[in-house]
Amino acid sequence: MATGRDAVRRTGTTSVQRALCSSAGTGLRQADGIIVLGHAGRFPSTVSRSSPEHNLPIVVCGEVTDPQLLKYPRFQIDGHAAAMELTEHLIRCGHKKIAFMRGEIPLLKMNARETGYRTAMQAAGLEVDPAWLVDGYLTVEGGQRAVADLLALKDRPSALICANDEMALGAMGELTHRGLSAPEDLSIAGFDNTRYSRIWNPALTTIAQPAEEMGERAMHCLLRMIEGHEITTEVEYFAHQLIIRKSVKNLE
Repeated sequence: MATGRDAVRRTGTTSVQRALCSSAGTGLRQADGIIVLGHAGRFPSTVSRSSPEHNLPIVVCGEVTDPQLLKYPRFQIDGHAAAMELTEHLIRCGHKKIAFMRGEIPLLKMNARETGYRTAMQAAGLEVDPAWLVDGYLTVEGGQRAVADLLALKDRPSALICANDEMALGAMGELTHRGLSAPEDLSIAGFDNTRYSRIWNPALTTIAQPAEEMGERAMHCLLRMIEGHEITTEVEYFAHQLIIRKSVKNLE
């Protein structure tokens, strides 16, 4: 049981449900509020900010993954705009055949990133070949398998945008396994600027999020909700940053 003003960070459905559980007949619970981070599954349908059973404040830090999370205050970057900027960078580097690796899981944040890529390609008058849209399941292993499918194409892309860094690092690892390399054989860019993206060889071009600032704002909002203040914020957007490293080749 949590005591005082305890906020828990939960990334899975089971963990959220445990935090909501009350001890039988006592009204006691494990936490006074929840900050949802990186939630990649379906959010418990029984959870509601107005639920008389739980009455538990919830805020979301990061892009929304499940439509049920849209009803909670959210602190995030604009994934659509970030993916557009990343795609435009590759286009400026001379790439016209750009593939996109998505997560397959129908998450809203993945959809925003994919639509941002599509918007930039359309604005530049570039074709999006359906064969260049591959599913990497948001994992390193999925990235390895998906890039293998791209390499098997007769009309191969010159660049690949991955919807997260894990898939991008998996794709680069598969290139190395095949005696190929990024960016010489395939330019690769990721998303999220995870800690491994800067130390990989080559260092990964990616999109960074102001995680600390987003977390502080989310925590401040949650504490005000716990204190009983009415929160009118639906979503607060934060500036992303394009991090240009060594994994994208300039063809110009």
